[in-house]
Amino acid sequence: YLITGGMGDIGLAIAQYLAQTVKAKLALIGRSQFPDKSEWKQWLDSHENEDACSQKIRKLQTNENLGAEVLV
Repeated sequence: YLITGGMGDIGLAIAQYLAQTVKAKLALIGRSQFPDKSEWKQWLDSHENEDACSQKIRKLQTNENLGAEVLV
């Protein structure tokens, strides 16, 4: 599934629904720059939990734990 605006609140909610229900392959597209998946752990270790990007990374990791494939 390709979700434009996928890094916004609505896009992430749709992605979570698809992860829960069909373990979807998700391609999330947004306008803002976002760290590469290989940088997520380092980002989470060096930024506050309240950081907006950190919250999005954790949501994407949750989707992966639900069985979805995530590409940002």
